[in-house]
Amino acid sequence: MSGRTCRGSDSINRSFGYRGASLKRMHNNHKAKVKRLQRLLLQSRAAQALAVKQVTQLNQGRKTPGVDGKTARIKRERLVLCQQLNRQWHHWRHCPLRRVWIPKPNGKKRGLGIPTMADRAWQALLKLACRPAYEATAGERSYGFRPGRCTTDAQKLIFQNLNSQAIGKGKLVLETDIPLMLRRN
Repeated sequence: MSGRTCRGSDSINRSFGYRGASLKRMHNNHKAKVKRLQRLLLQSRAAQALAVKQVTQLNQGRKTPGVDGKTARIKRERLVLCQQLNRQWHHWRHCPLRRVWIPKPNGKKRGLGIPTMADRAWQALLKLACRPAYEATAGERSYGFRPGRCTTDAQKLIFQNLNSQAIGKGKLVLETDIPLMLRRN
């Protein structure tokens, strides 16, 4: 195995310091308290500003406008976006998606929906609020789309399990293509 490790996008959780409290409450089945913490985070101007920064300055698609044609590249536009999130966080209405057709290797085209910057900021804000509760309840060996975990970690775990002498003598790795199995001609 290679010595590669992946870096997690967990810095947002660490910067707020709320992650530990939310995780402990979720483990103790205090769902009402977790919901209050999430609501508090959704109302937080700092979280709203961080969500706007994520989609307008840090994301790879920050230069791609939605159906409204806005990209919020300058400070004034980002401030307006933060104010919009602050006013409308509890009754958000999504705009339609801009449809772009991307060619596939087989010659066909695949549709891609691009949301507006405001919708992306709203989604980033929701992700900030929901991720700690999800992380508290997710399985410890779940590696898909989780901060701080990647395919390299899953490969290391499989390698260690295959090399260990515990649990039986013959071990197999089965690889399947589930979409191919579900496809009907």
